Amino acid sequence: MHAVTDETGVFSAELIPGELYKVNYFPPKGLLTRYQKFDGYDAVSAPAAFAKNELPTVELMRVRTIEGTVLTAEGKPFAGAQVLADWQDPDERGGFHAMHSLQSRKAVRTDENGRFKLDEIHPLLDVELRPTLHQVVLGEAISVHSEEVDPVTLKTDRFEFYYLFGRFVDEAGSPVAGAPFQIMLEKGEHTYQAFQGVTDINGRFKTPREFVSDRSYHLQVRRNGDWQDVQRSSTIIPKKTDGEFPDFVVDPTQLRLHDIFPEPVDQ
Repeated sequence: MHAVTDETGVFSAELIPGELYKVNYFPPKGLLTRYQKFDGYDAVSAPAAFAKNELPTVELMRVRTIEGTVLTAEGKPFAGAQVLADWQDPDERGGFHAMHSLQSRKAVRTDENGRFKLDEIHPLLDVELRPTLHQVVLGEAISVHSEEVDPVTLKTDRFEFYYLFGRFVDEAGSPVAGAPFQIMLEKGEHTYQAFQGVTDINGRFKTPREFVSDRSYHLQVRRNGDWQDVQRSSTIIPKKTDGEFPDFVVDPTQLRLHDIFPEPVDQ
């Protein structure tokens, strides 16, 4: 059963007496809910006798938008950078999870002019913004005050970026087309997904020119449904290999190959 609020924010629904119902709230665009239980529902029991049962009032908050620009170290617009917004709400209680809620992180990519627009931001808290790209932090974070409305500017440090490319082959040296892979960024003992893709008809892949020159990267391939490292010893640092991975020998029968390939890579 569905119900819609009227102009006063009130809704009503006719329920079968004596039954237990779960209520989920879907606020309109621009409003977010808070304090719904972990499963996203509130339980309500309809009285056995004919009676009116009023639910607790649901608190909604009007969202906030932050706009701005990311610039390179040279002061030029940085197209394709990812802007992360983080905040900590002391009123978000442990053990509760809100569907359509005031999330603690948002992310968006800049357009061709380096501009970005972050929607559904917490309206009452200061928000920290930082420029990133494929899990690499590109510059210092800035704090945006809750009452600030003017566009902001994020500046990145100086970086050199590379394409990453390589080829998958079988044991006979034939190309493996449609092989799903992901590129992992190494940070100490931890690794983070930086890119996902599929090899072309020639078994090749090539990323955008967005990978930092002095970081360490390795590949994972999807074997039997699980992501697994491909020859971990073949980790590369782009500036040392010009972004090229060595050929990777894989068993196509262990991979979930795609039937649709990207356009052939121009090496």
